[in-house]
Amino acid sequence: MNLFNFNNENEYFRGDKLRIARMAKMLSMEELATRIGKTKQFICKLEKGYEPSQEVLESLSGALDITKRFLYSERDSHIETEKCHFRSLKTRTKTVTLSVKYRVEILSSVIKKLEQEVELPETDLPDVSGFDLSRFSDIERLSESVRDYWDIGLGPISNITELLENLGIIITSTKGSDGKVDAFSVPNARPLIILDNTHASSCRNRFTLAHELGHLLFHDEVITGDSQTESQADYFASSFLLPRASFINEFPCSGAGRFDWDAMVEFKKRWKVSLKAIVYRASSLGLISQAKAKTAYMHLNTKGYVYTELGDEFLSDETSSVLSQMVNLIELSTWREILSTQGISEKLFYNLYGIKHDHSTLYAKPSLRLVH
Repeated sequence: MNLFNFNNENEYFRGDKLRIARMAKMLSMEELATRIGKTKQFICKLEKGYEPSQEVLESLSGALDITKRFLYSERDSHIETEKCHFRSLKTRTKTVTLSVKYRVEILSSVIKKLEQEVELPETDLPDVSGFDLSRFSDIERLSESVRDYWDIGLGPISNITELLENLGIIITSTKGSDGKVDAFSVPNARPLIILDNTHASSCRNRFTLAHELGHLLFHDEVITGDSQTESQADYFASSFLLPRASFINEFPCSGAGRFDWDAMVEFKKRWKVSLKAIVYRASSLGLISQAKAKTAYMHLNTKGYVYTELGDEFLSDETSSVLSQMVNLIELSTWREILSTQGISEKLFYNLYGIKHDHSTLYAKPSLRLVH
């Protein structure tokens, strides 16, 4: 197939699509310019819609792992930043925000095509509009109602990734935001959560998924990222993963005495949440004082428990599987055709989302044979 033999008189060069491809690969204008032997000013000109020559198109396609089709087609999954939810550090930059958003936009376009080939579970999110999110007591009741709606009882959630995927939410991961974005969720008809788990432990990812679930449940059409919406999602995640009745009954370190960290680790192993999340929950329920919670946080910080902490070695990472299964339920030729219609390569999709067709030779290890 000639990747550059794509002609449609109704289409024109899309500078905005060039910007999407560049930022999805986390490249600055200078970096892309260097790769194709041009200047930053020239790239800027292209992104404003200047028509490139055939030679430049081939250079851009090679540098960005796309085809001409990508640069000459409409954006069919335009995602508005205001309708998305980021779980991230305050130091997250606009560049990182756009890079992650554009990765989600590319992924959403591919998922639309995959859903024409593979049937997924219907999205099953309850209506929680009757709860007052300004009160933590209502969020507490909301989390209990959600557990009751899905009939998952009041015990530990063994695998929250599997739970959410069974409810019709697609989860995948990406890397490259320098640890400034834990997750990004989009409340589409087919909800999507992308984790950036470069440094995150299993416990942190589980809490992040519960946090994003909170956004999907009650922050549709709400701009998030401020302290209020983030604290609401955090409180939901805490109460959803650690239901009030069970936590009060099992928490091992109530009162004013010293923490028994061995008992805390055993509690962590059962409930699969971080020690900091356990302290937070105990404090919010009044089982320990603010002073005791502060002392516990100081102890954990002194031990260097930022990305990983005591007890993580006992917990396995949860692996998302639905997107990979969707890809592998179809023929390799169909998968390649889907990517072709979107103007992206197998290499780009794998590098952004870590997923490839099992029968693809992409990055396959060369077979060895004896020399006689």
